[in-house]
Amino acid sequence: MSLLKEFCNVLKEQCSCASELIQLEEALSSAASKKDPETLDRLVKNSQPQLMNFRGLEIKRTRLASSLGYTGKTASQILSSVNADEKALLAPVLSDLSDVLDRLQKSQESSDRIMQVRLSEIQEMLHNADAPVKQDRIHTNTLA
Repeated sequence: MSLLKEFCNVLKEQCSCASELIQLEEALSSAASKKDPETLDRLVKNSQPQLMNFRGLEIKRTRLASSLGYTGKTASQILSSVNADEKALLAPVLSDLSDVLDRLQKSQESSDRIMQVRLSEIQEMLHNADAPVKQDRIHTNTLA
């Protein structure tokens, strides 16, 4: 298989993997919104293989991009440097990957916001739970 076709296949695999990660992020957001820690824990554990797969694909993509002379180039720079046949092969895959990575980033940002809200709620509950104990200690010390 030519390097270019292998590169396109890796990009397609990255699209698929990123789509699965989007679904995981959406499920994480939902579980966090519902305050469901068991589901959150399960989803986080289940996401690890998918994240490792994506990292592996990124390493392959980087290696192939380097072999093809695409290192440091944007998608538009790559497309402007290839012939018409290569462009026809690369353009749809690069476009799809760009779209899915944008959706993944937005999904992760949304999930992060929800998680931050939940963490703030937990911190507030912990702070409130500790407050009476501290007051009792102070009160006890001032009476003695």
